[in-house]
Amino acid sequence: MMRATQAAALLLLFDQEAHMGAHGLDKENHLDTTPNPRRVQQVEMTADLRRSLLADHGAVSYKAFAQLCGSRTSAVRAWVARVSGRGCLFTVEDNGRILIPRVQLDTNGNLNEDVAALVQPLFQAGLDSWSLWAWLTSPTGRLNGEIPAEVAKEDPARARKAAELYAADIERSRDTAAPVLQP
Repeated sequence: MMRATQAAALLLLFDQEAHMGAHGLDKENHLDTTPNPRRVQQVEMTADLRRSLLADHGAVSYKAFAQLCGSRTSAVRAWVARVSGRGCLFTVEDNGRILIPRVQLDTNGNLNEDVAALVQPLFQAGLDSWSLWAWLTSPTGRLNGEIPAEVAKEDPARARKAAELYAADIERSRDTAAPVLQP
């Protein structure tokens, strides 16, 4: 199982490679080549989604979370490491800062256990942090167009089942993907 910070780092690496390809940079030689319009569009869409998640749903830094809880930043880091190690919490990286999406926290700054129950199967299936955040806060067909984090408040079992079904879809698609042949 991958920790949230590792998943965020891998996503950042992918984004850097996509950015280089989108802007006509060869990864090894950094030479100008023809830009790939599809990659440019993908990079822009990813950036737009991330900005939207941050603006619409909010996230807190370790320092801000420590102030909210009346704790030390080091204690928050230790708590995040422990809880994310269990697959119950995820963080995202934005401009070099590690942030905790607020969707995972209750109004008192405690871990929202109902949302944490949705995070576990999706993390275990390999969903990255930004995609996980987007799924938690967006309408899904698995819940008849309702938002998983909202459904978790009223019907945690129903939301958990949707997360498990989505995780199974992710694993199935990974298992049936054609192998990449190496030259």
